[in-house]
Amino acid sequence: MKLIVREHINAIAEPVKKVFNITIDAVNNFGKIPASIGMAKGDLIAFRGEGDPVRLAAGTIAGRILVTDPDAECGWSVQPNSSGSGSSATLHNATGVLVKGGSVVKIQSDFDFIKATSSDTTMLFVTAEDCGADEDVVCYSVANTICSVLCTSAAVSANDQLAVSSTDGVAEATSGNGFAVALSAKASGSVGLVDAMIVQNGFLPLSGGTLTGNLELANALLKAISNNIDEDVTPESQKYYSPYQVLDKDGNLISLIGFEQTTTGKIFVEFAIRRKIGGTWTYKYPLQMGVDASGNFTYIFGDPAAARTALGVTDIGIRPNYQISTTDLTAGSSTLESGKLYFVYS
Repeated sequence: MKLIVREHINAIAEPVKKVFNITIDAVNNFGKIPASIGMAKGDLIAFRGEGDPVRLAAGTIAGRILVTDPDAECGWSVQPNSSGSGSSATLHNATGVLVKGGSVVKIQSDFDFIKATSSDTTMLFVTAEDCGADEDVVCYSVANTICSVLCTSAAVSANDQLAVSSTDGVAEATSGNGFAVALSAKASGSVGLVDAMIVQNGFLPLSGGTLTGNLELANALLKAISNNIDEDVTPESQKYYSPYQVLDKDGNLISLIGFEQTTTGKIFVEFAIRRKIGGTWTYKYPLQMGVDASGNFTYIFGDPAAARTALGVTDIGIRPNYQISTTDLTAGSSTLESGKLYFVYS
């Protein structure tokens, strides 16, 4: 505000301008939200109603997402952060201490969890929110689930693999294979959350993978589907499918159950043993058995090639097609089918 003052000097009216700066403090604070309402980094302010602000503490939001909720005091509620469907389980905190949202945990027994260690690489879970001692919490585990993961003070870049660090329950970027892949970045300096996708956890995704541990099927059916063998089409070249294989500790195939479809329409199942003989891996076949295109059952024991050579025949092990019939046969005129053995009595 400026104030202009006129003075009379020597009885002569002469305008003289003097400017005074006046500070006015009488400003009404109505409508301002006091700064004291915020108490920690990340705090949010919501309204219970008109002119009624309320603090939404950052700690209550960690690892979760905000959803509008007209029934909540401040109009917002926090929900677990996950994009997976059927990707969570409710587990019990058996650590005896508070576990932060985004912590990496593992099953101790039944539904009890403890913090995962750096030696744990599979069967891991990520807590959806802070969980007090002896409380239950939603945890994520299934591959392709997106959730928030608590990481160490080291920097994390998008696409980094995440593994459990030397701090139990806290992840870090790793150069090896991790249980999750970071989708967002985090600067170094403090522990914090990053968005990540769980990529492997000891559970088989629908697209397949490597199963660890025992698989028990109770009154269930296990199917193996071959895209290579077609019952209705005789192939121009031999087709083979081997869904059941056994490998030794070094990854060498040592035994298998395979299925073969030949160019003559036969379909075989065979049991094979693979041994290293004289420095060369060699297959041995204790048994091959199958059915030809006419429905005749065939079987071969032992090594087929060796047996053929020893017996001097091109095919072995064809079981005669025994049939019982009361049909009369006329000597010299009744047709006898090839491959069938007839016992005739009169």
